Amino acid sequence: MKGGAVAYSWEEMIEQFRKLGGTADNLIQRVGSRGRGIFPIDNTKPVRLRVPRNLLVPIEEIQFVDDQLRIQKSAAIGTAERDFIEKYENEFSWGGGGRSDCAVFLEGMKRFHLDIPHESRSKSFVTWMANGVDSPVGQRFLNSRSVKYGNKTVLMPVMELVNHGPSANGYDIGDDISIKGEFADEVLVRYSDQDSLGVFMSYGFASPEPMAFSLPLNFKGTRELVIERKINLDAKLGSFSVPTFTITESKVTLSSLVIGSSAAPRVPKSIFLTILESAGWQNPAEEFERACHQNRMICLGLLETADAQEGHFALTFRKMLYFQLKAMSHCFGTRTL
Repeated sequence: MKGGAVAYSWEEMIEQFRKLGGTADNLIQRVGSRGRGIFPIDNTKPVRLRVPRNLLVPIEEIQFVDDQLRIQKSAAIGTAERDFIEKYENEFSWGGGGRSDCAVFLEGMKRFHLDIPHESRSKSFVTWMANGVDSPVGQRFLNSRSVKYGNKTVLMPVMELVNHGPSANGYDIGDDISIKGEFADEVLVRYSDQDSLGVFMSYGFASPEPMAFSLPLNFKGTRELVIERKINLDAKLGSFSVPTFTITESKVTLSSLVIGSSAAPRVPKSIFLTILESAGWQNPAEEFERACHQNRMICLGLLETADAQEGHFALTFRKMLYFQLKAMSHCFGTRTL
């Protein structure tokens, strides 16, 4: 808002977006249960949103000057595209609430980080919060509004206004980035395949995700077991997609460990047992239970810290932890993979 009037309306912005090759069919922005979002004008008809390649800007070519988002002069982008993206960001996204949301989040994280008890200071939380406390607001904004596109991480105007839904389809990424389909209510897209903790760390909101992944853990004995938090499902065990893993004589490394799945509660333990049994590990069932126990204790310690605080950050953090613990509870039994 400038001088009490809207400087750049939704209709004007979308018209320019289309002139530059974008597609925005049957879409409008309004406020819903998730805050500002994108909705179908007519929910009986399909929607389509497509951001062409010429409007995808690598985040390393973005800078902030006098509290305005700017594209670096050296960036290989047309004048019309540059003008549109800068105006869009400073009116609708960065300047339309994105900056203030990120600033509030970082301030809440700073206060929360100082109160975390020693026993709850898992590596992932300490590293994330310690780095986040002093990170610029602009960097936080870019990290939470971008997507991997080829070998680049890019800002995607208009598409970034679509909110996350854990059961929604992901982005269709090819020569451009698009989503389409019919939506009874708000248009949603799945940002990435993360758990509630990962969504909170990346985007700053609480989401009830269907899976839970372990925090980084390291168990040392006659052989070392390393559980990382590099979330992927890029390996195969039978017909099941599982996180990547490596087995050597001295160490077993899991890129991540599934510790809960509402869709397939017998699978998490089965994945772990199958990998460790193939490595000749003694008593892998106990190791799995120990990993789950440590995750529960860390989450409960963090929940105790959050319960002692007030404000939006603490409330969102508590909701995230409840969602994470709920997903972790969907883990029982085993099955053949």
